[in-house]
Amino acid sequence: MKNSLLFYILISCVSAFSQQESHQADSLHNVIKTTASPAQKAQALVLYSDEFSASNLDTMPILCYEALAIVQESPLQNEDVEKRALRIAEAEAYNNLGFYHIMKGNLDSAFTFLSKAKVVAEESNHLEGLMSIGINTAIVLGEQGKYKESIKLLEQDLKLARHFKDSQKEATILNNIGWVYQVLKKFDKALDYYSSAFKIHESNSDQIKTSIALNNIGVAYSGLGNDDSALYYYQSAFDIRLSLKDPRGLSNSYSNLGGTYMRMGDSIKAKEYYLKSLEICRENDYKRLWINILNALGKLSLAQGDVNLANDCATEIDSLLPYYNTTISKLMYHQVFHQVSSEKGNWEAAYNSLASYKEILDSSKMKTIGNELIAKELELEAQKEKALIKARHKNEQALLHEQQRRLENNLYFSIGICVVLGFALLYIIKFFRQKQKMSSMKLELTELKNEKLKYEMGQKNKELTSFSLRVAQNNQFLENVDEIITQVNSSTKEEIEDDLRRLKNEIKTSKRREKDWIEFQRQFEGIHTSFIQNLTESHPKLTAKEIRLCTLMKLNLPSKDICSVLGISTNTLKSSRYRIHKKMELPAGEKLAEYILKLN
Repeated sequence: MKNSLLFYILISCVSAFSQQESHQADSLHNVIKTTASPAQKAQALVLYSDEFSASNLDTMPILCYEALAIVQESPLQNEDVEKRALRIAEAEAYNNLGFYHIMKGNLDSAFTFLSKAKVVAEESNHLEGLMSIGINTAIVLGEQGKYKESIKLLEQDLKLARHFKDSQKEATILNNIGWVYQVLKKFDKALDYYSSAFKIHESNSDQIKTSIALNNIGVAYSGLGNDDSALYYYQSAFDIRLSLKDPRGLSNSYSNLGGTYMRMGDSIKAKEYYLKSLEICRENDYKRLWINILNALGKLSLAQGDVNLANDCATEIDSLLPYYNTTISKLMYHQVFHQVSSEKGNWEAAYNSLASYKEILDSSKMKTIGNELIAKELELEAQKEKALIKARHKNEQALLHEQQRRLENNLYFSIGICVVLGFALLYIIKFFRQKQKMSSMKLELTELKNEKLKYEMGQKNKELTSFSLRVAQNNQFLENVDEIITQVNSSTKEEIEDDLRRLKNEIKTSKRREKDWIEFQRQFEGIHTSFIQNLTESHPKLTAKEIRLCTLMKLNLPSKDICSVLGISTNTLKSSRYRIHKKMELPAGEKLAEYILKLN
């Protein structure tokens, strides 16, 4: 259980959660509401997100994204002071988003935002911002097992904090350095850093950070094997967090108290505290601590003989890995799953899980969780696996002799079954081939029918087009005769003029005859079934002449041929099309010819 306590510490840059929080929030809200400066608004939103990071973590991204929106919408032509203030607000917003994702266990997202924050802070020469960004980045590196890089970065930040005489940041950095040494099992060094951080927080009357420092000191004493001192500091931290109603801190304290009582032999009380911590983690989505509690509860359940609860804990850890897939989380999963598999006698799964556990340790170069013990466990599991394989081999030999005897008895029966199945298979193949052949023939017949229909339709369409052109030629002929008569009319005698005038009227009358149109309509409807009926029902305002024009357009005849058939000029055709378009109430962009061609 000492090992599991290494990861219970809540390491953060959270601002103090004091009784004056609501007054500070109101003050910041007034700044946002009344100030005209975009930079001041953005900075106020970032500060606002800090104020509620301890009590309501999910408000952080909302306020930070609002701050970023103000920065992005502000013009770049601001004076230098305003421009730098905007950039500082941008860096701090990205830093807070990085912190939010650390608390949610999304280390990749956290690193992305912190990288953006660092770039902006460097461009604006925001050294204090770089210090905060460095602290959060060190947390990510520590979570990833990159401890040397984490300590190096934290020591750089410690120098900056002391340069700026920022005691709050100094204490936070001291806490974080202590955590890294704790993970490396250098508990004496960790205790020194934690104690220094505690003195600073206590002198600043920062209750929430004082509780964090007290909790960390308890962890260090636990690592040194001094459970009485550890219990005292854990309880002191718990009392402060209970008075502050700090859910994250309470879940952490319940976890540490549970671990201490388990080491002291009180498994009932330990389980009670673990379940309380687990309940808070589930309610608030504290994935990092959630996995830690499941790991500890799984081990406790195994110690109590409750394999089912331990198995549930391992399964729940596995379900959380996609959201908090860190080296530590993977190790915890394999720890619990290995022990559960061993209790169930599933040696193969236990051995594979333990092998994966060791592979992760070797690949990440971690030296934190007793490699000698792991080696012994691996050797023991390997011996169990070998013994199991030997027993299996002996049983397999006996089974082999029995199987050979049965094989001889069943050989002829099997051959008979194979022959029957072979004939059945041949029959099925023949049946399906015939069925496939019939299907192919039906498909070919259908294609032939379709080709025939297409051909007949094409022929009818040609005949109808030819008929339309003949009508056009007759009309053209009559127009020519009309023109000749007009010429003669101007140069003949009076009685001849009367006769020619009657002839002219007769020709005009013949041009309006409906015989050709009746035949045309009959052939047209044979090809374009119900077109005229649908056109009339859809657009009842159309006249008979306009319907004729639409039928000719349906044949896709050129405008010249349509004019000849109807005996009208090009201008008259345009006017007619315009009237039809208006009567049909078609949209301005839709062409009449395209609409008629699509109309069935």
